[in-house]
Amino acid sequence: MASWFDVAGFGFQEFSAGGVRTFAIVEGRASGFPLVLLHSVPGASFVWSTTINAVGRSRRVIAPDFPGWGRSHNRTMPQKFALSREGLRKWLSEVVNAQQCEKLDIVGLGDGAWLAVDYLLMEPARVRRLGLLNLPLKYRLATKRFLPWSKTDWDKRKLGKWLEDKSGLSEINRQLVKPMFGELLAGGWHAERSPEFPSNAFHAEMSSYRDGLRKFDGEVFLGWGANAVGYDEKLAAEFAQGREIVLWHDAANFPMWEQPERFTTEMTEFLGL
Repeated sequence: MASWFDVAGFGFQEFSAGGVRTFAIVEGRASGFPLVLLHSVPGASFVWSTTINAVGRSRRVIAPDFPGWGRSHNRTMPQKFALSREGLRKWLSEVVNAQQCEKLDIVGLGDGAWLAVDYLLMEPARVRRLGLLNLPLKYRLATKRFLPWSKTDWDKRKLGKWLEDKSGLSEINRQLVKPMFGELLAGGWHAERSPEFPSNAFHAEMSSYRDGLRKFDGEVFLGWGANAVGYDEKLAAEFAQGREIVLWHDAANFPMWEQPERFTTEMTEFLGL
């Protein structure tokens, strides 16, 4: 059976970033303004397939697989890669540099949104637009009960159970994306753990993130699925600091699949397409 990627027909590149052989969908016009898309965990670049189809031919879209997820792994000499905050920051910085992006728009989903904010704090002058989707805010509840980065390892059984019980997808959508999730661990090497966000630093980091967002004079898109893990109306308003919030009432963790038409319209408008 052909993989989702082969069927989609997306262009791609493979290069070294953070010491990991990194796979990234690279679509659209080479001269187009770069758009970097960061997926959630568990997940890979396939999370953005509908978005890439909507915008990828008019922009230069770069959607990398996180180290240890999808097709980003060292095939010949497997190595341990600590998916720490520092490790992921370094990796993303090298991804952007490898793609020769002087300035860019960046959109992150779930814990990929944390990484997008991290990049803004590292390189504020390089970011033109910032999209934060389902940014997890209810940290303690999320890490104790739901968020997959609290688990130390993944296997096919755990991934299937997460998709069934925690993804928030309808039965129809679960069946549509199940083959995609089924390929996540097919590479033969997997990172030891998912991104960790230490609880003793969480509140301090939230404060620094809000400061960074307040100082950022570019366009910001803030969106949450009403049923997403980590969403809280009060915390979202505090984080937004007066900015508009888009709420997908009929969506949870994957609004691009649960409310595709509205999501695509709002994202293309935000990206100036």
